[in-house]
Amino acid sequence: MAYKIMGISGSPVTDGNLDTFLASIMEMAVEKGMEAETVSLSKIEIKNCIHCNFCLVKQKPGKYCSLEDDAQPTIRKDGRC
Repeated sequence: MAYKIMGISGSPVTDGNLDTFLASIMEMAVEKGMEAETVSLSKIEIKNCIHCNFCLVKQKPGKYCSLEDDAQPTIRKDGRC
């Protein structure tokens, strides 16, 4: 069984210290035989919650939120959704 690692960068600075540090960690993970993927939150669109309660009463596999943004594809990357 291969391990998968997702690195998430929340920094608004592209290619800054955090991205450099995260890249080195992900590179080490790949050298150890793991699958590694990095998601940079500054490069994707995630809308603010509108408190519609879709997630509480209407959610189903593959559709967790009423908003159409990059959050759902990112959530699905964990392989369990």
